[in-house]
Parts: sequence; C-alpha cells; structure tokens
Amino acid sequence: MATPLELLANFFTAKTEGDDKNAQKLRGELLKRDLDTEEAISAVYRLALYTLFQERNLNSATHILHDLANTKLATEEALHAHIGYGIALWKQGKPQQAILEMRRIVTRSKSHAAAHATALDFLSVFLHDAHAGAETIRKIDQERIEQLQELAKLSKDPDEKAIYELRLAAALEEQGQKGDLKRVRELVAHAAKVAASATPATRSIAKDAQKRIRE
Repeated sequence: MATPLELLANFFTAKTEGDDKNAQKLRGELLKRDLDTEEAISAVYRLALYTLFQERNLNSATHILHDLANTKLATEEALHAHIGYGIALWKQGKPQQAILEMRRIVTRSKSHAAAHATALDFLSVFLHDAHAGAETIRKIDQERIEQLQELAKLSKDPDEKAIYELRLAAALEEQGQKGDLKRVRELVAHAAKVAASATPATRSIAKDAQKRIRE
C-alpha cells in the first residue's frame, strides 16, 4: 500500500501529466487516510495548500483544513493547518466561527511558540475587526506582545530574528500605548541591522518598515 506522501507525489504527477481522472482517484485515496501520523498530516496539509493556491478552491480547501484542525496530533503542520482553517472561515464571512477556532489554536499551540505567536497575531486582527470588547483585545494583544518578545529574544537566525522584531514592532504600534512609538522605532532600526545578514527578501521587508516609520 502506498504511503500518504507517495500518494501525494503520484497525485502531483497525474496533475502534471493532465490525467485528471487518476488525480481525482489519488486525491480521494489520500483523503480517506486516517490523520494519525505526522506523514499523513503533512501530505494532506500539502494537498490543502495545493487545492487553495493552485486550484483556487476555497470551499474544498476549507473542508480539508477542517479535518486537519481536528486531529489529535498537534504537529507543527497540523497547527498551521488549523490556523489556515480559521483564516478560511474568516474569508467565508464567518467571523464568530473564525474567532472561536483561533482561540482553540491559541490554547492548543502553547507548546509550539511559532504557531502560538501566529495564532495570536490573527486572533488579534479578528477581534479588532469584529469590534470585540476593549479588555478582551487588550489581554490578547498583551499575550501576543509577550510571545513575540520571547521569540525575538531567543531567535539566532537573522531572518527569523528580524521578522519577529518587525512583528513585535507592528503589535506595539497597533497597541498604541504611551512610549510605544519610541520602542517601535528602536525595534525597526535593530531589525534592519539584523537583516543586513539575512536574505534579500527580509532585507527588503526591513527597509520598507524603516521607510514607513520615518514618514
């Protein structure tokens, strides 16, 4: 019996060769697999991304992400799939469901710092857009800032460190408390220095942030 990743590879091959009938068969076989191993979760998550970005089928991708969001294994990819499910619900005009799912992810991802920070980022955005209570937003924003501070402090990779510092700067700027603007400028300036040793993409992001903060 083919493994989940072998089924996914065969699916991609069938798609490339224009064999849609076989591709649909392989898709069905893959989606029938139990999501009880890291390999199965990884393969189905990649299928969800293909469905969303290559086939541009939000509804079908949402169904796949829903299944991944309810797996018992909280792997890094399962958590990112769960975040994707929350975003898909938001895109479908279901804000309350999206907020509920993002809250679930925040709780579920506490031992996965990167996914936890991303879930907090999106939960903050959703709560602001849904005009949630000020105290509810304040608590989430504070948790978000604390998580990003820790990640920025611990990151050694220049790309990761620069991006976390820029995300922290954005979170502080959105919070808008007294003294935050000075800290935002310091973080952006430091991120730009760190980004000098990073990839061109990160350097460009840091440069744009610097330009915007000066305006």
